[in-house]
Amino acid sequence: MADIMSSMSASRRQPGALGRGALAALLFALAVVGCRGAATRPGPPITIAADARVEQQLLAELTAQYLRGQGYAVEIKTGLHAEWMVRKALEAGNVGLVWQETGQVWHSYLNHDQPVTNEAELFRRVREEDRLHGIVWLNPCDWSARMSLIVTNDMAAVYRLATIADLAQHISRSEPDLALCVPEALYDSPWGIRGLERVYSFRFKAARVRHMTHNEAYEGLLDGSCAIALGYSKDISPYDGRLVALRDARAFFSASSLAPTLHVSTLSAYPELERVLAELTAKLDARSLAAMEQQISSGQRRADRLARQFLRDAGLLAGR
Repeated sequence: MADIMSSMSASRRQPGALGRGALAALLFALAVVGCRGAATRPGPPITIAADARVEQQLLAELTAQYLRGQGYAVEIKTGLHAEWMVRKALEAGNVGLVWQETGQVWHSYLNHDQPVTNEAELFRRVREEDRLHGIVWLNPCDWSARMSLIVTNDMAAVYRLATIADLAQHISRSEPDLALCVPEALYDSPWGIRGLERVYSFRFKAARVRHMTHNEAYEGLLDGSCAIALGYSKDISPYDGRLVALRDARAFFSASSLAPTLHVSTLSAYPELERVLAELTAKLDARSLAAMEQQISSGQRRADRLARQFLRDAGLLAGR
């Protein structure tokens, strides 16, 4: 490196003296130095997988930048577009870290039909069962992913809707044609709309159901193309009171927590990760995540820049 820098100094005295070979060597040396500086901990790269959802992409970026700042070599794998593909890759040990929700795992991968309404109890049960799949759950965020039916504040006020039971009664007696917006996978699901209709004894008209993502459904509520959306209570805080999550008085929807999960081989390679990642999850909360997701979905900001800003503001990443 010193010889290359000497060549650079000589080139300043003699214009044109720095040849292509010396320049290439300089750039290579600088690249190597930069890589070594970024990954100071020995061991294999930690592969973080994320599906195509905005939330997953954001969480992967936040975790990758944070761990790189702690000296780990990290790769992000985003080619697995479906949630089940990411889960299978984690079970097989093909990826090392995935963010998961306990409610989704409880129903979809541990195959339980009955909801658990207490977040702490569900987290304990999922953590215990998932160890049999070689998956270790780390500390969850201050974030509840409990689903509900979402309506506008205006609609709730006009029709005096506070609970899902109020809405079920209103649909059955007065407005059976209200449009429902829901992700397709949660429409026929026993822990989605079909199960909800059985528990609350009402039914949405199939012709009035529109399939779309949660974020698209929230925007549909505001522009009038949806009357009701299936979504998460955590998502509505950035909408400044314009949206309301109806109370699930019959506890149909399961509790759900969000946490990083590791394949056991990754934890074996880096046993300190439980402590390291606890510092990140302690800083993440529902409102911050929802606000960042909204900015990304609307095209206002990029996930990598939002992640960097959040980590710096939280004191988890040094400014560069």
